[in-house]
Amino acid sequence: MKITNTVRLKALTIFVLLHYAVISLFVVFIMLSDHLADKEFLNACTIQQISFLVCHLRRI
Repeated sequence: MKITNTVRLKALTIFVLLHYAVISLFVVFIMLSDHLADKEFLNACTIQQISFLVCHLRRI
């Protein structure tokens, strides 16, 4: 059981780190973007990613 829990924890940690990387990339892209339409689209994507991550972490 300890091995499966450790593997699950490692997978979850990698998943969370990947989501934080994606979110930070979106934030950088928003800062670099000059188009308002792109900003609105990327803001919506970022909010969706953050809410998904929060919901996933609450389930655990």
